Amino acid sequence: MDYGCGAGNLTSHLVELGMDVVAADVTPSFARITVSLAPDHVEPFILNGRDLEGVNDDSFDLIATYSVLHHIPDYLTAIREMARVVKPGGIIYLDHEASNEHWNPSLALAEFRSLVKKHHSLSWYLGRLASPSWWLKKVQKTINPKYAEEGDIHVWPDDHIEWLAIRNVFAELNIEIIRDESYLLYQPHYGIEEYSKYKGQCSDMHVLVGRKHQ
Repeated sequence: MDYGCGAGNLTSHLVELGMDVVAADVTPSFARITVSLAPDHVEPFILNGRDLEGVNDDSFDLIATYSVLHHIPDYLTAIREMARVVKPGGIIYLDHEASNEHWNPSLALAEFRSLVKKHHSLSWYLGRLASPSWWLKKVQKTINPKYAEEGDIHVWPDDHIEWLAIRNVFAELNIEIIRDESYLLYQPHYGIEEYSKYKGQCSDMHVLVGRKHQ
């Protein structure tokens, strides 16, 4: 299962690896788009936003989610449901979520961020100043500093993914941790030399992989 499949980025990689995939999302159109990528190997499942009702226990060899948990208010319940429906010996794969260092940057990460910060052109700034929607967003952010167009839920330092809580759920449910590490995400605008220099010194993302006890 690709849990929170979106437009199918992760599903496409799983299919390339020879897997048959259930593309699960709360948005039916995303599930349909993902199925269209490989109709013979992908089937849709519409999430209800609460749990995996309708999915039998011990159904999947792998449940993977990529950049999804921070959209879910009760992400620990989501992980409990993943543990319920994955088979004994199966894998729960959680990736592309902010690391602890993302919110409490080390000196190395702060230095790296300053080096790779995007610099926009004068025309970019002039275009924003001439845009009524840009000014509207400025007003909305003044009223509510946590306003965001995308509507992410867990994206602020006082409200974000708690990795220790997830590890505790894994331990409670007999999920053996087989990978648990932070890393520095590469972005297209980064210089490869700067990234290569800092990737071993700091992080902004985390991946956690567990195997259900047989």
